[in-house]
Amino acid sequence: MGPTGPTGPSGAVGATGPTGPIGPQGIQGIQGVPGNDGVIANSQVVLSNIISITSKEYFENLTATCPSGTIIVGGGYITSSKTNDLYITKTAPNIENNSWEVSVYNNGDSEETIQVYAIYLPITNDN
Repeated sequence: MGPTGPTGPSGAVGATGPTGPIGPQGIQGIQGVPGNDGVIANSQVVLSNIISITSKEYFENLTATCPSGTIIVGGGYITSSKTNDLYITKTAPNIENNSWEVSVYNNGDSEETIQVYAIYLPITNDN
């Protein structure tokens, strides 16, 4: 037998083979820590006083505050404006104060009114 010859060129890539069978199911993981029981009651609403805003007047942080023992879940405002003269520059929850805050500027020539509302739920702890 003679000496081994040089390596030949690589052949073409073959076709992909069939998908193999599905492997066995893994073992079940450990159970998670149970969560606290909670109770969700009906939501309630608290309203601020109705505020009159004269022409070109700005009010910052008009507030509707939720009672103690509750948590704010939403809010907003109601206005008498039938035009686009009231510019709402802020409408947002204040989690620290458990309230809803609105800031507004009256760009119109007439007096307008605004009232802020907050939606809340009672906090329960039955544990």
